[in-house]
Amino acid sequence: RHSTTVITEVAQASIRAAGREQENGGRPLFLYVPFTAAHSPLQPLPEHAEKCTHIPHLWRRQFCGMVVGLDEGIRNITETALEVFGNNTIVVVTSDNGGSPWFGGMNAPLRGSKSTPYEGGVRVPALIVDFSTPREVPVGDVLSFDGKMHVSDWLPTLTSMAGIPANKLPATLDGVDLSNYLRNPIRACEESISKLEASCEGPRTEVLLEMWEVGDTAFGEELDAYILGDYKLINGIVRDENYYQESSGYFLKTATPRIASYAMETLIRGLEVLIGEGPFDVVRIILTHKVFQRYLTEGQLRGLEPTLRLYNLKNDPTEAHNLALSLFQPGKFGALKDPADLSAEEKHYVEIIDTIKARLEGIRNRKPPIQKVAMQMHLDRWKETFVPGDCSMNPNIAAKDCRFTHSWVDDSDDPWNETLISADEYTNQKLNTLKINVIMAVITSVLTTLLLWFVLVFKRQ
Repeated sequence: RHSTTVITEVAQASIRAAGREQENGGRPLFLYVPFTAAHSPLQPLPEHAEKCTHIPHLWRRQFCGMVVGLDEGIRNITETALEVFGNNTIVVVTSDNGGSPWFGGMNAPLRGSKSTPYEGGVRVPALIVDFSTPREVPVGDVLSFDGKMHVSDWLPTLTSMAGIPANKLPATLDGVDLSNYLRNPIRACEESISKLEASCEGPRTEVLLEMWEVGDTAFGEELDAYILGDYKLINGIVRDENYYQESSGYFLKTATPRIASYAMETLIRGLEVLIGEGPFDVVRIILTHKVFQRYLTEGQLRGLEPTLRLYNLKNDPTEAHNLALSLFQPGKFGALKDPADLSAEEKHYVEIIDTIKARLEGIRNRKPPIQKVAMQMHLDRWKETFVPGDCSMNPNIAAKDCRFTHSWVDDSDDPWNETLISADEYTNQKLNTLKINVIMAVITSVLTTLLLWFVLVFKRQ
């Protein structure tokens, strides 16, 4: 059975169970439904894939089928909630990050993708429907809030909408209450202006996007990103700075097409056919995020491309113009101009950068320790948790093929423990990763050479 189907049915069962409990004086229900769709492996159900045959690119077509199934699941869960709770229901649909074009996602016209701090990686669509309040707009119309919102804002916002007093929450929250702006942004804007308070964009004016130190992630690079007002600062190595557009052909369409991109896509598609989407998925993630994106950062690592970036998101929402470029000495992205040589506009940019860096340093000095467990996962540990089970309820699964996966981390493990795995395990993991990187680099080089040869021969003809 498809995971989207199973997750939907479990969510519906939870709603019905909560409804029965409430009839006997039970508590209200908060239900978090983390669908795996439309994450890889891209395996839509046939009836969902049929609705996406008009899309030419394979990965986009598969991704579309996954989203069709996701939409169906959200509809079924919403209908069940209204059936059980009536209008005493609030539904929120949102995403955790931007899409990855290498796995069927698309963020055009925004720049970047998942795992980057560009708008394509961090700006996601979301919707909220509060069935408990009278409709203030005609049926079919949609109220849009275009201000800033961070994931931490959901807690104070939803508790406010549920009628929970603010004094019941911790005194030091990162989130802000945006309930008035989400219920009716037009009215909230008018009230804000009449009180000479925040603008129509809401009370949130700053957002911390990234703060990674060396060793915090599998990528092993430092990266800070922060939005202050209209400006965004990105300082560090960004793994994919491309713009992606909808493809009308076989290959992904990027603003800066490269032979290596074509070679990598050809390699992935070939291995996917030979191995299968599911079994190949982990290797595919390594190929794209560890091998290929590491190749894309080569210019930044060698100082040939800037790693300090400043954008005015209001005037430049697609982040095409790096305002910090004029601050560097000609051809030297590691050396800033002498302050005496800066124009008034450039000095203004320096002030903005310094202000944001001060904000970042203040957060860095008080941030809690990061969980290290994700960075220490043994590559072979999944085998120990992929165990036989009972699939007799599904006649389509043979007993020998019945397997269930469990958590890679034991419930008793401390996620902040920096030595969750032994030194030998950690060393072996690094060696295995190195071997994979070397093998994939060799394969990529061979395919790139063959593809380049093919292009040259084709041009001669």
